[in-house]
Amino acid sequence: MKTEYYDLRDPAEREAGIAAGSRALISKETVAFPTETVYGLGALARDAAAVERVFTVKGRPLNNPVLVHVSDMDMARETGRFSELGLELAKLWPGPLSLVVPAASWVPDRVTAGLSTVGIRMPSHEGALDLIAVSGPIAAPSANRSGRPSPTRLEHVREDLDGKVPVILDGGPCQLGLESTVIDVTGRVPVILRPGAVTREEVAALVGDCQVAQGVLEQVEGTAARSPGMLHTHYAPRGEAVLIRGGHGLDRARALRAEAEAAGRLTVIVGPNLPREQGMIPCDIMGEHGLFYALRAADEMGAQFVIIMGTGTAGEGLAYMNRAIRAAGYRVLEESR
Repeated sequence: MKTEYYDLRDPAEREAGIAAGSRALISKETVAFPTETVYGLGALARDAAAVERVFTVKGRPLNNPVLVHVSDMDMARETGRFSELGLELAKLWPGPLSLVVPAASWVPDRVTAGLSTVGIRMPSHEGALDLIAVSGPIAAPSANRSGRPSPTRLEHVREDLDGKVPVILDGGPCQLGLESTVIDVTGRVPVILRPGAVTREEVAALVGDCQVAQGVLEQVEGTAARSPGMLHTHYAPRGEAVLIRGGHGLDRARALRAEAEAAGRLTVIVGPNLPREQGMIPCDIMGEHGLFYALRAADEMGAQFVIIMGTGTAGEGLAYMNRAIRAAGYRVLEESR
């Protein structure tokens, strides 16, 4: 399959790109498109066979639900049933927030992984909103091969999906570089299933309370995934990875790197607030040069061992640590002060 590319930042290509993407979706194909968080790989949410192609292209486990992207509240209400709590948090749309609500009867089981709920998101990226507005609700996980770091730039999508999808829409680097916050609003208190740019503190300030689900910072086995990113290994670089958390971690990281390189393994250290020196890849806790960008950069360097530096879990740090723990395959070294 030959993949067509369109740059949505170019006015001359934008209209043609949206039209080409919509045609592909209506033809039951998948399309990669930008959002403010990461690039998505979408299919028409109403078409179970089309959604099946997303799983096939990604190599995604079938028990991992996908989010439905909408362009307005009318479309959201057609997709799920919103309580007063859900409507209150929907005031944060458009933006990096997905709300888990009871699913409408038309939503295919392949989207929900057989659950009675569906995650709904209204992105703030204009290109994504335009594509959804002309095509209808789009079911879309991140536009990468399953398990790999999520794509935050065109070159990441091209590396994983070129020749596997008919259309890739280029929106440039993603502003936030980390997937949306997913919040279950089916109960009386909102529960964060996957943290992101919309923080626990922000939600609590809006509605009075907010809980964090078990499994956000630890591995949970044997239950149904209520949200993307809850059960499966995600975001892994090609090399072996480990996370160092707490205390004087950088000293420990340097010692580990020296040991690994003495054994002939190319080793890099990635994380926030690192000094700019050889063998280190500084990254933002959230942003264009976030963790996923750094992990992809480590792959480009051919790193055989990747040491990920941890951070605190307040605010956006919770989202960073959620991804870092999974990128390390839950291999965590605690470094006391």
